[in-house]
Amino acid sequence: MKAKLLFMMFVMFIYVSNLFPLAVFSSLIEEDGHKGRYRQKLEEIINTMSGKDFDIQRLSEEQKLHFERFRDVTVKMAAQTVVNSKILVFDVDDTLSEDARMTPVSDDLLDIFISFLLNGKSVYLVTAAYEGIAFRSILDPLVQRILKSNNSELLLNCLFNNFVLYALQGAARYVFDSNKKRFSLDKEYSKKYVLQDKLDIQFNKAITDAIKEIWTDYELTVNPITSETEDLKNEARNGLSQIQITFKGDHPPLRDKTKEIEILCKEIEFFFKNEEKPDAKVSLWDDKTLAICRSDKQSAVKRIMEDISRRDDTSLSEVAEEVIAFGDRCYTQIPEGGDTGFVLGKDGVKHKFVDLGLGDQNMLQLLCQKNSPKCLWERQDLNLEDIKKRGFFPSIASDETSTPAHKITLNILKQACDKLNSAS
Repeated sequence: MKAKLLFMMFVMFIYVSNLFPLAVFSSLIEEDGHKGRYRQKLEEIINTMSGKDFDIQRLSEEQKLHFERFRDVTVKMAAQTVVNSKILVFDVDDTLSEDARMTPVSDDLLDIFISFLLNGKSVYLVTAAYEGIAFRSILDPLVQRILKSNNSELLLNCLFNNFVLYALQGAARYVFDSNKKRFSLDKEYSKKYVLQDKLDIQFNKAITDAIKEIWTDYELTVNPITSETEDLKNEARNGLSQIQITFKGDHPPLRDKTKEIEILCKEIEFFFKNEEKPDAKVSLWDDKTLAICRSDKQSAVKRIMEDISRRDDTSLSEVAEEVIAFGDRCYTQIPEGGDTGFVLGKDGVKHKFVDLGLGDQNMLQLLCQKNSPKCLWERQDLNLEDIKKRGFFPSIASDETSTPAHKITLNILKQACDKLNSAS
């Protein structure tokens, strides 16, 4: 009887020890298959977009089917890349939450974040907006869901170590406070990026004249760094972090005012240099708003990678290999704006990105056309080969009304989560 039991245990050992490598091998074959199909479809799309008479607004039925298949393969490949990545970076407005609303995101997305934390992934939210939207739509609901779970103690520890919000272009950082059971301002970090201590701003004539060259009807608003969010009207003020210039009325799109914006940028940088804030910079939010801040998204992501590099005692380039960033505005004519920082990289350190914006197809189209400059924003390293290696375009030539960016994000993350759960 004992010999029979030992024999059965030996058989089970042989079975399991062979089954696990087989599962890993099958997973690798599946991943290579996705890569092969993705690269093939990407080359086909590039060839199509390189055509002399190509017009993405007037696709034939055959071309529509062609792009639909490409989007399906791209979603699968992006999901596999999420599985393989340890560091996930997300824009908030439209990328995760719907249209900058403060309504909570779906329970499905919260459960996906929980699954990512349990699988050892780190999640970073990097938004140009102030912290309120991220708190109301994601952070507060996530904490409440975790507190009700069976793994609350483990997950709260994961939040502390692996979930961070960078607001105001990365000028303010919010980390989980285990005692308060909520996210709180990291004051030591955030005070480094204060524009000025007082909340009012008085620009000189050179700046106001430069603003009026863009459009005469405008409004200045300030975003202070805040430390509490239960009552947004009674927050503790910790200095001015961001200034917004919002153009009103029937003004021309800011993307058509590149020269005027360049002049304004120089005047603002000179102004804050005299204020001993030489790192102040201007970014384009949308077609009506400019923002002045001492941080930008590419700098915020690089600081994230530098922190991880020091913590794990590994090189910055190795950390960058583990990063994938999601944004819905990865391309604008002016490089300082939207989620362009996810594409630009910082000081030569670049990472993978998922480009969710319908208008962002202009990035790929610009690089494909034969008479194009062959690079983005006059950066020779941001050429077609570089973008092909790092970028995913799951929304290209799609209908924005039926497939908004946040739903595409959710689809990719769901597929990634399913892969992680099936593997475990």
